[in-house]
Amino acid sequence: MATDTDPNLQALYPFLHGRKTDRVALDAALLESVRSKAGDSVAVKQAFFAEHAGDVVAVARSLADVYRGGGRLFSMG
Repeated sequence: MATDTDPNLQALYPFLHGRKTDRVALDAALLESVRSKAGDSVAVKQAFFAEHAGDVVAVARSLADVYRGGGRLFSMG
């Protein structure tokens, strides 16, 4: 469980640690953090699909062939 002294939490949200921050400034920092993390997420997905789009299509075709042949897919998690 993360605590106020958890270095991983401090790395993700450095503006929450070590000094008093007014609510408006904190909200602005949190909003920027959310925007930054969302942008990073988009960039990672774009890079993945730019490199592996053909692989994704190949897997989809393979799964379709399995289903057409009466097979099933089991997944967990």
